[in-house]
Amino acid sequence: CEAFLARWPAKLWRDGAGAVLALLPVAAREAHWLRRLDDSPASFDDVVSEALPACPPDETLSPALSAPLAAGVRQRIDAGALAHDYRLRALLPDLCSAVHPDTLAAFADLPRGADETPGQSDSLNTLAQVAAVRRALLSL
Repeated sequence: CEAFLARWPAKLWRDGAGAVLALLPVAAREAHWLRRLDDSPASFDDVVSEALPACPPDETLSPALSAPLAAGVRQRIDAGALAHDYRLRALLPDLCSAVHPDTLAAFADLPRGADETPGQSDSLNTLAQVAAVRRALLSL
């Protein structure tokens, strides 16, 4: 499976790697996603889109995978990319719910500006709320 994923025939098999990834143990899946992030930072959205449904509701992503995902989201937020990145906006609450608790600090003190779009403002508010609830639940 891993060799097949390393040379994914995207032109021939357009369904995506999800079915093959589901056959791998969690550690192997996450290693694949980490390699993709290292090889191509442009694959960030695809990795997030694949990792979220693969994360069971009662678990989190590993610290090793959560760290680059949380850092990547924070970089995009700091750069103001949420103003027009509708795909990322939709993924933020689920991603904040799935990352390892040790990476929640990336979602603290989010930058706010007077020039925020309403959608950007809503997304940042939701992200801050999800992170705050997770931190509160962890302290119980």
